Amino acid sequence: MEQWVRHRSIFLDELLRLEGLGDASNCSQPCPDCSRHPATFRCYDCLEGTLRCSACTVLFHRDLPLHKIQRWNGAFFETVSLESLGLVINLSHSGGACPVNTDTKRIFVVDLSGYHFVRIRFCTCPHTSFLDLFRQFLRVRWFPASILQPKTVFTFDLLDTYHKISMQGKLNLYDFYTAIMQKTDNRGHTKIKYRYHEISRCVRQWRHLKEIKRGAAGHTSATIDELGDGALAIECPACPHPGRNLPPEWENEPDDKAWLYSLFVAIDANFRLKLKTRGITDPELGSGLAYFVNVEKFNAHLKRHTDEADIETCGTEFHAVNHANSKRSKDFTVSGVGAIVCRHGLIRKNGVVDLQKGERFVNMDYIFLSTMKDEKIKKVKVSYDIACRWSIKLFQRIQGYSDELHIPEDKFALEFFIPKFHLPAHGSSCHTRYSFNYRPGVGRTHGENIESGWAHTNPASISTREMGAGARHSALDGHWGGWNWRKIVGFGPLLLRNLREAINMAKKSEDACRDFEEHRPHGTVHEWKMIKRRWEVDPLQPDPYKVVETASNFSSAKRKLAEIEALDPTANNTLPHQLSPLSFVRMGLELEDQQYQVLTHLASKTPRTDPQKAEIQERRNALARRVKLWKTAQAVYMPQVSGYLPGERDHHTSEDSYEFDEAKPELWPLSLPSQLSPDERLLCHKGIAETELTLRLAQAQDGLVDLRRLRRTLRSLRTYFRSNVVGEGQKVQTKSRSVESGVQVRVNRVVRRYRLAYTALLSLDPTGDWRKEYHELTDNDNRGPGKELDEQGVGDGRYTMSWIWSGSSGSHDPSEQEVNETVRHEWMTCRARADRWKEESELLQEEMRRIIAFLEWKSTWWGEKAESRLGLVTADIQHGIDAYARRQADTYHQLAVSLVSQWLPRLLGLGLDPAWTKTYTWTAEIIHPAVGYPPGSSSVHESLSPSGLSSTGVVTPREKDGVAQPGDSDDEDDSDDEIGLDLDADCKIYNEGETSDKLGIGFEYDDDYYMS
Repeated sequence: MEQWVRHRSIFLDELLRLEGLGDASNCSQPCPDCSRHPATFRCYDCLEGTLRCSACTVLFHRDLPLHKIQRWNGAFFETVSLESLGLVINLSHSGGACPVNTDTKRIFVVDLSGYHFVRIRFCTCPHTSFLDLFRQFLRVRWFPASILQPKTVFTFDLLDTYHKISMQGKLNLYDFYTAIMQKTDNRGHTKIKYRYHEISRCVRQWRHLKEIKRGAAGHTSATIDELGDGALAIECPACPHPGRNLPPEWENEPDDKAWLYSLFVAIDANFRLKLKTRGITDPELGSGLAYFVNVEKFNAHLKRHTDEADIETCGTEFHAVNHANSKRSKDFTVSGVGAIVCRHGLIRKNGVVDLQKGERFVNMDYIFLSTMKDEKIKKVKVSYDIACRWSIKLFQRIQGYSDELHIPEDKFALEFFIPKFHLPAHGSSCHTRYSFNYRPGVGRTHGENIESGWAHTNPASISTREMGAGARHSALDGHWGGWNWRKIVGFGPLLLRNLREAINMAKKSEDACRDFEEHRPHGTVHEWKMIKRRWEVDPLQPDPYKVVETASNFSSAKRKLAEIEALDPTANNTLPHQLSPLSFVRMGLELEDQQYQVLTHLASKTPRTDPQKAEIQERRNALARRVKLWKTAQAVYMPQVSGYLPGERDHHTSEDSYEFDEAKPELWPLSLPSQLSPDERLLCHKGIAETELTLRLAQAQDGLVDLRRLRRTLRSLRTYFRSNVVGEGQKVQTKSRSVESGVQVRVNRVVRRYRLAYTALLSLDPTGDWRKEYHELTDNDNRGPGKELDEQGVGDGRYTMSWIWSGSSGSHDPSEQEVNETVRHEWMTCRARADRWKEESELLQEEMRRIIAFLEWKSTWWGEKAESRLGLVTADIQHGIDAYARRQADTYHQLAVSLVSQWLPRLLGLGLDPAWTKTYTWTAEIIHPAVGYPPGSSSVHESLSPSGLSSTGVVTPREKDGVAQPGDSDDEDDSDDEIGLDLDADCKIYNEGETSDKLGIGFEYDDDYYMS
């Protein structure tokens, strides 16, 4: 940039030069083409911008009617139209004039270059009908705004460009159209008719035509209305599809392999994709053909199920439960959408439904049943943030639905999960039963991939909520179709990166488990494995991952000490007060906590009113009275410590013994036994130090228990606020922050209490066994459950939790059984982590195989679509049908070849040699588009074999120390460029830390992958 700044004057001069005649010294020179007339016209869009006369300019642009023409008026260039120069565009007759029609018509053409008035001449030969008029526009790639007597057209390039920009950048049509208008005239000199409504209608029609074209609706004898539900949806090639990408005997695989053919789906609702109540009557162009369910069928379903019981909660505070049956705003017809996606984040066909009154089961059941009714996969794993409640009576509810939605209870082996990010906010009963971390056969699936889809689609909500119902469905279907395709195109580098990481983490996790097991008795480990296996087979068995928080606490410690004290008949006979040794120490600990509470109130920077100041003073007065009472007992139990209070010192007390501030009892030192030196403690009353030790141990235990509980509450609140409060009004956000701050204050209080207990224990018993269980609580330890906001890049497989969550329940004298239970829990989680990473490695390899097989099938499927309407259409249309089918077949073929070229050498380089790779050779043969898809080929690997086809892209090994290295190329220019992807560059992107969500092309299996 600095270098450009030094030369920007040159750029400026060249821009200014283009405003003048340039190399032409004057405009009186003759036209270089005819040499008869003055050259005063130039084309802004042509490369050289040569000056010509008007006649030659028209002749040169007879096939370029949308170029901008400028005329030199003697002082500067002014814009003129080709129409004003006499250009007439003949439609049909290969650009020649119609022998019948001599009339011309002026039409308004909108293109990326701006708007133009163009004079055209239709063909009106006797064989033409009124329908042929708009067909003549379509054959020059102009889209008419109406069928009868069209006066406005939009170029295909304009419509296609906007379609792609809206898919990627969510640009609304109004801004796009306004920019096109300003591109032609940004000075406001020209008054033209407003054509926004026309382009809005055409954009919707264009989007629909592209969808049905890609869905092969033009390659069947059936009408478009006869297409089946979901026929236009782009399906995920990585998911299992019987008959397409699964081996012949997949249903007979043993249990240890059968899980690989499971279907993973995730359900969620989005309350940002609303629709305003505007009273617009808007027809559906293809209801139920893609991702939204059929509107008529869904409305009939709702009418039969108007009432529904409230959703019961399990302790969760998430949006799905709190807003399940909430009333929608009166300004919105639709409050949001519910959707279902696969493990890879692709929206499933007929997997989206509108919500009318929050996230009700009647809505969410419908999309699940609509997308699953034709599935042939037996094992289905369903993720839903309220799966713990939604799954309970699912089949009971199904019995009340229409026959079309009925799914036999034994058709699928359903397993239900709660997404990893949402799980911590649920009750403890859900934490293992519905966890992806502990259930077998799920790999590193997290269930949160649907959130990245919402993040991609939500920017479109600003425009779609203003549309009619039918237009909104068409627009969102288009967005999700584009999202699905970009996911598929991005599978190559993404799955390879994920596989590398899975293999690496599987090895590390397995090594950690092996080290763990080497230090345990073989019989014990075997018993743990049996406990784990029994729970995995039957979740109703005792939960091996549950940490039981039992053992003594502060209350039980007080009870035991009181019982001991009751057995001592002389314990309280000679005391000049009513505090027993136990009560004395307990009250000292309570005063310690009360002092902190007063200090907390005083630390507030908010200006105080007179009533608040009075309340603080009352607290201080009450605290002072309690401390004075307690100090009276301290003079008896701890005579070596001055019991005199402020204003009551005698001449034996040093002036600097205590620095009392009579107005601040919260700062008065209490001098408990733990705060004295060992020699000073010897002078204390018998049992005082031991009593404090016992209570401090219980206090430390209670501190950990309370800290865990409060941190769970704080995590739940933060997650809830981020999901439901962000974007709300200031009043709501202020109240939310106040609630969170209140919990944080309690967390700070518990942390201080634990730290005081820990410091006291170090003083009273510095070498005790309690140090095996209790550790110093640093600020870094005060976190969890799960990851904090600054740890969101760390997945569950690599996350290191704070020690406060890994200890036992806090017993100060743990038995051998309690210690063994803690160790058992640690082994369980370690083993589960290793198992999930190993499963992820296996599942990714299976998904690679499935993707290639699906693309092979899809390529063959398209190849068979050629000649599908032979004899039903004219020869010219049939020729286009065949060409498009072959082009689509080649598209899927080339994509499969590209993925094989990326994956095969890398898999071999990783020491992997899956059975499916035997089908392919080291050389990836690529068919040139001119050749087309080989007739009769049923799969890509037939084209990959080197039988008679010229190679245009080859992956060859490179030698290192005399040994060929898989995946390297001898060509420094990287022959991978031949197939459109630089493998090393793509791998470098990921190795440098870029995540798939930044590239917008993949799924992450880390539990923290969440985008709001």
